[in-house]
Amino acid sequence: MINEIEKRLWNAADQLRANSRLKSSEYSVPVLGLIFLRFADYKFTLAEKEIEKQRMSSRRGITKADYQAKGILYLPENARFSYLLNLPEGENIGKAISDAMKAIEIFPEDEYRDIPGLCRVATIEEIIDQGYSLNPGRYVGVAEKEEEDFDFNERLHELNEELERLNAEAHELEGKIAENVVKILEGKPNERDSTR
Repeated sequence: MINEIEKRLWNAADQLRANSRLKSSEYSVPVLGLIFLRFADYKFTLAEKEIEKQRMSSRRGITKADYQAKGILYLPENARFSYLLNLPEGENIGKAISDAMKAIEIFPEDEYRDIPGLCRVATIEEIIDQGYSLNPGRYVGVAEKEEEDFDFNERLHELNEELERLNAEAHELEGKIAENVVKILEGKPNERDSTR
């Protein structure tokens, strides 16, 4: 299905190039924007499934930070390609696409704002006070840490139990490997060879 959508988008671009009076610069941004949204939606969906599997035992809900921790662009519902595909007939699709692109921008309100740990407007006085240094670290600061909604001790206990289980599994495998190496060195067939 995804490949079909991508082919349709590229075919639409070819049709615009061949059969319209539009220059490629006039339609390339919207077409490439849709291809970008399709790709971002695909990666987001894969990450969403993976995060849901990991969160099954957790009481904490999935947040934007979960996607960002995986290096995935967070997509609000109205910025999902699947959402755009399912818009009802007669809906203003151009506006919906524009709204989708705005929803994933850093400044979706079309207005610059300081973001701790990312960007900040410095005054001339602050720049003078910093000896005219334009090193961003002097102005931007550190991003505020989102409050964690889980019990640290409980999570540490869960991780410790998983580590113990994995260690036991590793020791069991070490034993089996050692047995097989001894059998090979002694010229005895291993269990798999004897069942054939």
